[in-house]
Amino acid sequence: MKKIVSSLLVVVLVFSFVACAKKEEPKKEEKKVEKKVEKKEKPKKVEKKKAPKKETKPKLQTHQIFKKYPLVIMLDNHWDARPQSGISKAKVIYEMLAEGRITRIMMITDANEGVVGPIRSARPYYIRAMKEYEGLYCHVGGSGAAKKIVKKHGIKDMDQFWVGGDAYWREDHRWAPHNMYSNFKDLYKVAKKSKYKIKLDKDFKFPFDAYDKFTELKGGKASNSVQFNYTSSDYHPKYQFDITYKYNKKKNIYEKYYGETKLIDEATKKPLEVSNVIIQVAKHSIHRDGKHRVIKTVGEGKGYYLTGGKYKKITWKKKSKYAPTQFLIDGKQIVVNPGLTFINVVETDMEVTFE
Repeated sequence: MKKIVSSLLVVVLVFSFVACAKKEEPKKEEKKVEKKVEKKEKPKKVEKKKAPKKETKPKLQTHQIFKKYPLVIMLDNHWDARPQSGISKAKVIYEMLAEGRITRIMMITDANEGVVGPIRSARPYYIRAMKEYEGLYCHVGGSGAAKKIVKKHGIKDMDQFWVGGDAYWREDHRWAPHNMYSNFKDLYKVAKKSKYKIKLDKDFKFPFDAYDKFTELKGGKASNSVQFNYTSSDYHPKYQFDITYKYNKKKNIYEKYYGETKLIDEATKKPLEVSNVIIQVAKHSIHRDGKHRVIKTVGEGKGYYLTGGKYKKITWKKKSKYAPTQFLIDGKQIVVNPGLTFINVVETDMEVTFE
């Protein structure tokens, strides 16, 4: 029994010793690692870049240079006949030599109101240009050749010799023959009375189209003016047909000069504003009558086109006497800018200077 008790005591002492000997190790303090919580930024809204607006090409005014068949009026351009009345109402004007070194101009308009003049006689090469517009041809007589053409080709003739006082009269502020005048309203009345067609046919096409807003001449050379002279420098300045078109950058138009005199409209007293200038180079000769001029506008040739302070070389083609003239840039038909187009037909040896 004593042995059993002694054995138990030994066991208890051993366990106690072990427990005491075993020192408690201090607990290591755990470092609290603060996890940085990154705030998730809301994704920025990516603004979609708007595609640049495509520039729309100007729409062509096909068949709308004129709203109806126009009046085609022969105007005196003698120095005693300038300034002319009504020229600011023109949409197209042609200028060519008549007799001697004097030019004549042919204005084309569909205006309903306004006085026009002085009006002069017809010439064959003008009639050929007029036919391209199927216009109502207003003139005072004409050369023998011109009269024959009028009868033969069914021209809508508005000759003062038979219309008379219904549309024409002489003004007293100028001497004859530089004083025959009319007005657009009366001329259209006579045309209607004569049963000439005034309303445009749907399929009728004028020689060239126009943009509905200004369009820059691509590839054109810059030029502030163009000058050419139908006469020589030997002529007295008053009798010269020394023409200059000067570019007005502020208005984006050309102003026309004869010598140092700016061309104005007699009725408005304002300078003529030209949007487009076409210079057509063609062969000139004298008719077998020794007096009247012959201008070869059938075939093809060269020229220049000016608009917006720039110019380009062009070619022109006309298949027959009464076919439309094509004015071409790089083989494509010219489309003019809005406003007045002035066409000057010049001789092949005439010097044309750009500055």
